[in-house]
Amino acid sequence: MLPEWPTIAAFLRFWLEENPLTGRDREVFDRYYRNYRRSFSPYMQHHFAAQSREVIELIRAQPSARLLEVGAGCGTEALWFALHGARVTAIDIEGTRLATARARRDWLAARRGQPIDVEFVEASLFDLEPAGTFDLVWMEQTFHHVEPREDVYGALFALLRPGGTLVISEVNAWNLALQLQLLLRRGWRTRRTFVDARGRRLPYGVERITTPGALRRGLEAAGFRGTSIRPFRLLPNSSPPAAWLPVERAIVDALPLLSTHFNVVSNRPR
Repeated sequence: MLPEWPTIAAFLRFWLEENPLTGRDREVFDRYYRNYRRSFSPYMQHHFAAQSREVIELIRAQPSARLLEVGAGCGTEALWFALHGARVTAIDIEGTRLATARARRDWLAARRGQPIDVEFVEASLFDLEPAGTFDLVWMEQTFHHVEPREDVYGALFALLRPGGTLVISEVNAWNLALQLQLLLRRGWRTRRTFVDARGRRLPYGVERITTPGALRRGLEAAGFRGTSIRPFRLLPNSSPPAAWLPVERAIVDALPLLSTHFNVVSNRPR
């Protein structure tokens, strides 16, 4: 890990404030992170750093773990996990974002003087061979885009080795304010078609968010076991002072249905 970036939030803040990318790559990055470019407050940084904590704990417990990220975007999490020692394969169906992720990887490799062990692949979840060789699979705000949903659970199960772990970070469909916000943004249509670089027409979910219970049931029906759920965050579009965080934690612990986000951790049995 590079010492000037003690957390993934500090790592992203560097790219938001001192972005060394140029041209098209910088345009793609700035568009992808437009909300954080407007405001990346201490509150947002806290939750951004905490969001992937289960993955970092698993990587620390298993050096050189093989990790798959589904929906890598511009590569922040994939690069961070690789800097911590994971061997990362990161996929996305949007090629321009992956080009930016590769540019970031190459810049980091030149700065460190050694390669970064992450491969960015333009592919959907269903393009991958179900080899059962990944130790970890990570999905951050991606599950609600992958279709057909009924096939996602089994595909994830097949990609993990026995004993492997799946970590999914998602938006909580029980939060009615978020549901209303999404309805106003995209209307009633929750599925559309995405045309990839090869001209394939792929089904795509439009913010088709789910509940923690529904996600747990789908995973367990596919064979996953030991599922745990961690709800977090109450104010996705606000920047309260740091003193709010312990209050928020107490509210979420008492009333988890009010949370705006949650993490699910589940395992493929040995």
